[in-house]
Amino acid sequence: MTIKIHVLHTGLVTVDKSIPAHEAAINPLAFTGIFRSHKNKITLPVSSYLIEHPKGLVLIDTG
Repeated sequence: MTIKIHVLHTGLVTVDKSIPAHEAAINPLAFTGIFRSHKNKITLPVSSYLIEHPKGLVLIDTG
């Protein structure tokens, strides 16, 4: 039985750097990006996963 997993990069998203690290920010609205400079933001890949299984294909997209 062979199972293959393909990572599909479908784009990029720019978010406040406190979001992926679950950090507390002084600004309670930091997660919205309001009043945050570009230096406080990071760009992350948006990915989906395609699993090839002998019984069929499974696409995982958590977006």
